[in-house]
Amino acid sequence: MKKRIQVLKHAELDRLPVMRKGHVLNDLATFQVDLRDHGMLGFSPFHTGFRSDFFTVMHVRSGWFVGRIDLHETRMEQGMMAVTGPYRLRQLVRASPDCSIEGVSFTTDLLRQVRQQKLADQMALFMSDHDPVFHMEEADRALFTGLVRRLEQRMEHVDRHSHGMELLMNAFTDLLFELSDMERRYAVDTDRPIGRKEELVIRFGRLARAHYLEQRHLSFYSEQLFVTSKYLSETTKEIIGKTAGQVLDELLALEAKRLLEGTELPIAAVADRLRFSGPAVFSKFFSRLHGRSPRAYRAAHGGSLLRG
Repeated sequence: MKKRIQVLKHAELDRLPVMRKGHVLNDLATFQVDLRDHGMLGFSPFHTGFRSDFFTVMHVRSGWFVGRIDLHETRMEQGMMAVTGPYRLRQLVRASPDCSIEGVSFTTDLLRQVRQQKLADQMALFMSDHDPVFHMEEADRALFTGLVRRLEQRMEHVDRHSHGMELLMNAFTDLLFELSDMERRYAVDTDRPIGRKEELVIRFGRLARAHYLEQRHLSFYSEQLFVTSKYLSETTKEIIGKTAGQVLDELLALEAKRLLEGTELPIAAVADRLRFSGPAVFSKFFSRLHGRSPRAYRAAHGGSLLRG
C-alpha cells in the first residue's frame, strides 16, 4: 500500500534535504535544486506527489524535466518559468541528468503583508486561477536570478541590520512587481478586470483547496467569506464558469483520481479517506463526474502515476 500524499508546510521547509542549498524563513524561502545531485533526485515526494501550503515560482536554469500539476503533464525546459499556487498536486515524472532549477516560495500571509495591495491582488489572481508557464527571454532570466540572489542576501542579514525586515520586504515587493510585469508580457489572458467579485473567487479558491476534504457544505465557505451561499455560487459561475459546488466537486474528484491511479487502496478505503459515507455514495459521485465507476476508472488508468 502506498503512502498518503504528503503536504509540505512552508514552516517545515528548513528540515528538508532539498533546501540545503536554499535560504528559509517562516514565510519566504529561496531554493536551488540540482537534479544531478542524487540526494535531490531521491527526495521521494518529488516522485510520489505532494501538495504545499505555499506559492512557488521556479526557473529552469539548465536541462529539462517533466512534471504534473493536478495530473496535467507539463514539460519544463531551460529558460522556462512556472508559478504554482497552494494545494496544487505536484509530481516529478522524469528529468534530464543536467536539470537545475532555482526559485522562490512564499506564503499567502506574506503576500497579504505587501503594502501595494493592488499588486498583491493581481499576483493572487493569476496564481490562483491558473498556473502560468512561459519561456523567458535571456534578459528576464538574468533579472530573475538577480532578484533571487538579492532576496538571499537580505534574508542572510535580516537580523543584522536595524531595518533588515523592511529591506527584505522591499526586495520581495520588487520580485512581485517584476513577476507581475512578466505575467503581463508572457502569459495568456492577462486583460481580465480585477474587482470585488474576482477577489471573492480568489479567496474562495484558497479556502476550497485547504478545506474541501472536511468541508463539503457551501455554508462553511460563505460564512468565512461573509456572503450568502447563493451569492458565492452565482459569483463563481459568473467569473470562472463553474458554481462553487462544482469547484468543490472537481477538487474532490481530482483527489479521487489520484488515489485510484497512484495507490493500491481498495475502493472502500478510497471512499473512507475522502470521507464519503460509503463506497456506494462515492461510486455514484464519481460516476456522475466521470461517466464511469471508480473500479472502471482504475482498470483503465490505475498505476499511471506510479509508472511515470
